[in-house]
Amino acid sequence: MESKEAETKKMNWSEKVEDLLDSGDTNSAISFLETLISELQTLNSPNSPNSPNSQSQLVSALLQLSKLYFSIGFSLKSDQLSSQAESIKLRSQSSDDSTRCGGSS
Repeated sequence: MESKEAETKKMNWSEKVEDLLDSGDTNSAISFLETLISELQTLNSPNSPNSPNSQSQLVSALLQLSKLYFSIGFSLKSDQLSSQAESIKLRSQSSDDSTRCGGSS
């Protein structure tokens, strides 16, 4: 189980990204988000129990990283990350729908 400090860190990642961007350090913000996304993807792997909150955090981090890549002219990378976020969101919604309906779709 994650410590309270680790949970708080993940909840405040957007503030850290904002601070880095405010100081003009886009590369550090990108690096931070890539590390965070890697951690969140591990938490959301098929073999680990995942919470809707960690999935929404992953989607948000992917979208934020997508915007950063777009802002520095990496539109293909931006599109890939946006697609990945949308795919995770759709899988999550599909999973929620089948759970509510009491079985497989």
